[in-house]
Amino acid sequence: TPVLVPIPGIPTPADKWTDVEAGDWHTCAIHSDKSLYCWGHNYYGQLGNGTAVNKKTPEKIGTREWSSVATGNYHTCGISSSAGNAVFCSGFNYFGQLGNNTHADSLTQILIKGSWTGISAGADYTCGIKSDGKIFCWGYNASGAIGNGTSWREEPLKVTIP
Repeated sequence: TPVLVPIPGIPTPADKWTDVEAGDWHTCAIHSDKSLYCWGHNYYGQLGNGTAVNKKTPEKIGTREWSSVATGNYHTCGISSSAGNAVFCSGFNYFGQLGNNTHADSLTQILIKGSWTGISAGADYTCGIKSDGKIFCWGYNASGAIGNGTSWREEPLKVTIP
């Protein structure tokens, strides 16, 4: 039988969630009030809270409102409904999976411009759907995961369907 586990900082019975994603060693969830909470391993800043300190309990991340979150091995991306449905990513970026045209890791959330309706994170890559219905992917292209025929991509590139 499931047991309700109280989460510090969130009054019960308001513990209702709309999304949860588990990465390699971290987890993020969106509360019914549209706030983002993350916890777990944070060596690369994948929690997006500005630190590299692991969190053993959920921590509210910033003040934005969120509609979706995705966790990869050591990175996190989400769609912020209070920022025009822009994507924000943080964490490990060796393969460009944060989408900001660099390979620098980020402890804070990096803006990926555009209006997005969907976001998904693989181990070391990220894909999203823009509001026009087009799919874009970036990061490591192991076995063709991002669909662009190269080894990796550091910023969103439209996936072309033949």
